[in-house]
Amino acid sequence: MTWLTRRDVRAKQELYRRVFAGPHGQAVLADLARFCRVYATTFVGGDSHATALGEGRREVFNRIAGLMALDEAGYARLMARHLREEE
Repeated sequence: MTWLTRRDVRAKQELYRRVFAGPHGQAVLADLARFCRVYATTFVGGDSHATALGEGRREVFNRIAGLMALDEAGYARLMARHLREEE
């Protein structure tokens, strides 16, 4: 296992912030949030494999959000965008 230094982590965080900054990055992030079922349960009754798949998707989004240091306000903005796009 390779350990990252604080400098490495900060550099990676900055890369994620740059990629997802701006309107195009925010649109992609909102799409990923939907696809990863951030706003809905991942539980699929009677199908543990589908549930595990959903949790795996959610884990990917949570990693991106964590590296971007997405806070509660950031999630709220994504949720608002998600709701507008569903209308």
